[in-house]
Parts: sequence; structure tokens; C-alpha cells
Amino acid sequence: MKRSILLAAIAGMFSATVNCQQAAPVARLQRSLFNGKDLSGWHVDVPADSNVRVRNPFVVRNGMLVSLGEPRGHLISDSSYRDYRLEVEYRFPATPGNAGVLVHASTPRALYKMFPRSIEVQMEHGNAGDFWCILEDIRVPDMQRRRGPPAEWGTTEGKARRILNLTDSSERPVGQWNRMVIEAVGRSIRVWVNGDLVNDGSKATANHGRIALQSEGSEVEFRKLSLTSITRLTQTPSIVGSWHGTSTCVDKVHFPACNDEEVIYDVRARSGTADTVDLRADKVVNGVREFMGELVFGRRGDGSWSSVFKNTRVTIRFELSVNGTAMTGRILDVPSERIIRRISLRRLGGA
Repeated sequence: MKRSILLAAIAGMFSATVNCQQAAPVARLQRSLFNGKDLSGWHVDVPADSNVRVRNPFVVRNGMLVSLGEPRGHLISDSSYRDYRLEVEYRFPATPGNAGVLVHASTPRALYKMFPRSIEVQMEHGNAGDFWCILEDIRVPDMQRRRGPPAEWGTTEGKARRILNLTDSSERPVGQWNRMVIEAVGRSIRVWVNGDLVNDGSKATANHGRIALQSEGSEVEFRKLSLTSITRLTQTPSIVGSWHGTSTCVDKVHFPACNDEEVIYDVRARSGTADTVDLRADKVVNGVREFMGELVFGRRGDGSWSSVFKNTRVTIRFELSVNGTAMTGRILDVPSERIIRRISLRRLGGA
């Protein structure tokens, strides 16, 4: 990953790349659920399917599985699955649209005579990663904020079935490909979109079932549907979350342009790895957050995190350590090993 970042006039604008070994869950079986040729292994369920004139809303086109959006219904796997990692690459080719991946699906047409009993992972543009509870349920942290008043929760008609995802900017623009990863192990479901952890649920009321894709009013293309059997979820590193504190200059003799700053770091997990995270840095000026940039951090052998930048002018190393709700760190000039800054942050919402 390569992006630009401005860090308090230490090095001006620069880009950083970190290569770290990824630690994936233990895999037992991997298979593609779509062969690129036909709908083998799937069956279509459209409520109006008793009418032979109703067309199939799911087709294969140019090696892709396409949901045409109408008529509305579902493409349901013939087999049931448990304990897996599902990788889905999809896009809305023309206009923002709506679709979803349903996991642990069982009884067809159980809700509104349309939706199978399941937990939906939303793909609607702008809301990818939301959970929708369809006669099955799941719990997430901060449940009341993300689902509404507890008295309104439920899994049937008229109830608060939607659980908001954790991010606002994980999806790519219309026409570009998105990568969604869904891990379902036991009664837990964890979801990433384009590498960002967007939802993490537990205590689901189902732990196995079929997989279904929606035809829900919009054309959506799928170029990958790959399932890997796993025995555990990808673990979320303790560094993931939002952090607030100070970045204090240490060496103004050699770095006179360095200024003390109030900063906020937002750290996101990446799918399929517990050893690499994305860190967004903002500085706070008069109470307003100003974007500085993003870096990729890798976990070191001692459990700390680091990122290195190098260009023709400077080589800088960023080091961060987490202890409970506290994050400490430093920024060093690599050739001289001089400490440029010290970092002291607290987890937002922490004690």
C-alpha cells in the first residue's frame, strides 16, 4: 500500500510501504463457489417462479455471475456450510445499488414471503457491511447505538433488524471492484470490506446454513466467490481502534520545523491478517480534525508496531506499542537513530 502523508514538517509529503508476513486462519479446504461458466451448485428462488414467463434474474456474462436486480429473489447454494471464510469480489457497474450476501440461510421466503431465514451482510452502496437480521439474530458491541432502543430490536416484520457497520468510507466508487470477506466460525461473524473491519458479531442464533445472493433491484457483478474452511476467526489486533493524545517534539535542534501536536490515530484491521494494520493520522487544530495521511504498520516480534519511510532525503521509522488503553511510541531518524517525536495517546472511550 502506498499513500501520501504529511507529518508535521518532518519529511514533507511522502509515501510509505511496509511488507509484513500475513497470519491467516488455519485452512482445511478451499473452493470456488462459481465456476465462471454456469450456475452449477446453486438454485434460484424467485417468489413469482410459478410463472414460467418470469426470467431468471441471475445470469453468467463474460465469465462473471450477474444479478440483474429484477425480478427480485435469491440465488441459494445447494450445499450448507459452517466455519468458513467467504471472499466476494463485486461491483455495481453503472449506478449505486442494493444487494447482499446471506449467511446461515435456511427456510426460504420466511420474511415478507421473500427473504430466507438468515443473517444478511449488506452490500448496498454506502452501507456495505451492515447486518440485517432475518428471523436469526446476532449481537455486536455498542448495540444500542448501532441498532436503536432495545425495545425495538427483533428479527421479524416491523422490528429493528438492521445493525450499522463500523465505517463510512470503506467502499470504492461505482464501477470499481470491492472485496468483501466474511468469516463465520461457530456463532461469530466477522466482516471486512476492502481490508477494513466493518462488522464483528457474536452469539448468533445460527451457526451453519446455505449461502445466498440477492437480486434486489440493482445490477451487480461478481467475479469471485471463494470459500475456505477455517477453524478460527482472524484475530483483531489490540492496536485497532481510535486513539487521542499528543505528538511531542524531542529534537528541535536537528529538526527545527517540528511542532508539538494534538493528534488522533484511527487504526483499522486488514482481512486475513493479524500482523498488518492501516493507520490514519489526523491532527487537531482548534478542535477540528485535519487529515495528515495514512501508513501501513506491521507487527514486530516483540508485539510492537512499526512503519518505515524512505526517500532521497530522509529515512524515518515509526514505532508504536499498546498497553491496555494506552499507546506510546516514537518517530526516529533512521541513519542517526535520533528521536524526533514521542507519541502518547489514550484509546478513545477507554478508561
